[in-house]
Amino acid sequence: MLISPQGALIAAGGAISKDEKIIYPADNERITHTVRTVSVLSGACMYMRADMYFSSGGFDESFDAPQYEPLLPVGADAELCLRLARRGLGAIYAPDARVVLHRPLAAISSAPENVRLRCRDALRHLSINGDPYTPNA
Repeated sequence: MLISPQGALIAAGGAISKDEKIIYPADNERITHTVRTVSVLSGACMYMRADMYFSSGGFDESFDAPQYEPLLPVGADAELCLRLARRGLGAIYAPDARVVLHRPLAAISSAPENVRLRCRDALRHLSINGDPYTPNA
């Protein structure tokens, strides 16, 4: 769970909507307090074994934009989760694990168009076939 210094929830795992957007069900108390499988996690609070990270190729830095200096390339976290899922590895949201974020995360919606298009392409198969982890499914 990614929270602000004031304790406000920022991210609690997400799923992909039919219109190729990431859904973060952060306002749903029942969902945010439940261990569950999700399609994407924020890279700001992602945890995995180093061998899994490096064998998968890590974050795809081609998602980065020169004018950005975020914690990680915008959209690379979602793309890494989807790449790992294709290898049969799941992303698990654990509400008891909490990370305090002291600086704002870069948002995909404010990224340059070429980065937004890359993110959209990475998410497309879940929006077409339906994300099994969408809470509204």
